[in-house]
Amino acid sequence: MTIACFVSPHGFGHAARTCAILSALAIRQPQLHALIFTRVPPWFFAESLACSFEYVALETDVGMAQHSALAEDVPATLARLEQLWPPRRALLDALAQQMREAQCRMVLCDIAPLGILAARAAGLPSVLVENFTWDWIYDEYTGDATRMGYFAASFASVFAQATQRIQTEPVCVPHAAALTVPPVSRAPRASRAATRRALGIAATTPLILLTNGGVETQLSFKHALHEQTAWHFVVPTSGITRLHREKNCTLLPWQSDLYHPDIVRAADVVVGKLGYSTVAEVYHAGGALAYFTRPKFRESAALAAFVARALPSVELPPASFTTGAWLEYLPALLATRAPRHACANGADAAAQLFVAAYTQIRR
Repeated sequence: MTIACFVSPHGFGHAARTCAILSALAIRQPQLHALIFTRVPPWFFAESLACSFEYVALETDVGMAQHSALAEDVPATLARLEQLWPPRRALLDALAQQMREAQCRMVLCDIAPLGILAARAAGLPSVLVENFTWDWIYDEYTGDATRMGYFAASFASVFAQATQRIQTEPVCVPHAAALTVPPVSRAPRASRAATRRALGIAATTPLILLTNGGVETQLSFKHALHEQTAWHFVVPTSGITRLHREKNCTLLPWQSDLYHPDIVRAADVVVGKLGYSTVAEVYHAGGALAYFTRPKFRESAALAAFVARALPSVELPPASFTTGAWLEYLPALLATRAPRHACANGADAAAQLFVAAYTQIRR
């Protein structure tokens, strides 16, 4: 069973969701093989997947360029869209040929519209996995750049061509023809205690994980972290190649021996940009979340509404991010005992849908 996957490189969230679904699918189809097209680094899939895969470095999607973890760059987004869209016919033909040679039977598209067009060129069914699509996001920026309207309309037309659509909760815009599954996240592999031992952090020490979902975290507030001597902070960062300790802070490279969902499970509070994979992983770990929203990024409202009813959480003022003033919001959240709930992972339901679709294809 070989599946082609076109994954948006906007942060790590789309890759995390794809890996969760493929890993759940590999349990049902042990011979599963994935042909993965994306710019998300190959190590992310190597550490996350429970199946064999081939990696193809390809700019599958623009998403939104960003000034920082919390601020979009609309002019840069438009400049990249103008370069990449619409895709050249020669590119689609080459992708179709590559998928045929790999004997792919279907295409998973995590909101990279190129995957749907490539599937059509290859004569393969496509499954769109989403909790939002880029046309809906781009609509919010048409007042800033009218050219966004063209790309929003073009992408909407492509997304409508998907053979099947799977929406993963929390869903931003419910689609009548979609199949909806619970939140999707990669499953942890180690216990909370084992991960804390690996980090050298005592079981009773409050552990705070800072993460921005694949966007670099600038620690301009490191001095403020050091003042909180009773707490320990773990910060994944792209700027280092090995674990590095500074007082009560542990800096981890993005490509680390420690699996990110395991660190989420070991943390008392996760702090960072509100993004899909962060929300889903904290939800399934039964943790607490302190988050910053991107005011104009439309997904934030749907995620925040879900977090408010499903998790112990607090929304942090965006202006407090660079100063570390957000630390004053944590004591109350740390005092909250997060519910440890047994919730179905949507990856399993999505995998079952893929099995059903594949079975139908073989007939």
